[in-house]
Amino acid sequence: MNSPTPDQVFADPDQQLIVGLTESTLVYTPTGKPGWQCRLDDICWTSSRLDSRGVAEVRLHAPDGRVAAVIPAFEQIQRFYVALLRRLTLRPFFDGVREWLPTRVELLERAFWLAQQTTQEDGPWEAVQFEENGAVAVVRDRLLLMPPHAARVDRLRWEELAGIQYRLQSPLVLRDATRFYRRDSYLELPLPGLREDVHALVMARMAAARETGEPAVFRLPGIHYRDSRLAMEYSWELEGAQESDLIHPDEQVLAVAFGRSRGSLRPAEPVSTEPAALLDSLAGLGRPGGQLQIKTELFLTDRRLLQLDRETQTGTIVNNVALPVRGMPRPRATPASLIIGDLELQTDTAQPLDMASEFVENYRAWLRAGIPDPFSPVVELNLPAIQS
Repeated sequence: MNSPTPDQVFADPDQQLIVGLTESTLVYTPTGKPGWQCRLDDICWTSSRLDSRGVAEVRLHAPDGRVAAVIPAFEQIQRFYVALLRRLTLRPFFDGVREWLPTRVELLERAFWLAQQTTQEDGPWEAVQFEENGAVAVVRDRLLLMPPHAARVDRLRWEELAGIQYRLQSPLVLRDATRFYRRDSYLELPLPGLREDVHALVMARMAAARETGEPAVFRLPGIHYRDSRLAMEYSWELEGAQESDLIHPDEQVLAVAFGRSRGSLRPAEPVSTEPAALLDSLAGLGRPGGQLQIKTELFLTDRRLLQLDRETQTGTIVNNVALPVRGMPRPRATPASLIIGDLELQTDTAQPLDMASEFVENYRAWLRAGIPDPFSPVVELNLPAIQS
């Protein structure tokens, strides 16, 4: 057995306890009790228990997840644990991503756990991102996704990946979210997005997979929409409208936007019976002074323009107005707002979406698609009347 060098010895004179680290071995030596030692290579991952004073216990895990050894609290346990974690980061497995490994103890514990779950079929990590609320690892054939505080790994092969969308926390969005879309489902991590280099590598792998096979296209069941990109960008809003039975199965969604609204649409019969009374009943929920935080969502379909006003904390719909497309004012975009008649929607600029411009462009694309061929012997014009 190698003898620990002085800077690798951690002691507690009161407990008469010595813990030593060598390049390859951990040695636990209590006075008057049997000690033990193990190879560092045999430590698959570690976990710890904290109390008000810091690390109260260090657990060493075997490949099957069982706790193989426990090191109880002693005077220098925190210094020892940091030294042990740093030693474990020197494993060859981490050679390609060592600069991106986290430094916080709890995140390093997750990194070692995820490394243990990475199989030979997965291959080595090529890029990693560890955050408080989840982790992402890029390997040869797939993505490895680790939800926060969950002993689970979701594997997503490149040929299954239809796209990625981010939703960033703001006054109108409660939490960060990153969705990884399959053909008919998605995986979500509460992350604000992927680091730039990770995102670039993921996009490159996804593009390469599309060159060798049929591209994966996301489908949101039960809703017709203009294209799959729209379905991914606004899956949050589309799902909410679908759950409230506000999107008809026989209409096609052309454009979506959300933000804070001022003014109103041209007067129309509201679907909700008494929005003012509902607003009064909700006043004060989670807001000082009775102020509600309202998120306005606009859905343009081939039949109508639908406005939903939601209380952000509860998702409760406090106002619901539908305006027929025929006679609808032409939408106009400014850098941060969407104007439709007397309604101005100040779009949520925290999001990585140019909502106002995309809304107008999608509207125009649908309009152009309805213009008949001027050289056709049959003249049909089924466009809605457009009011400037």
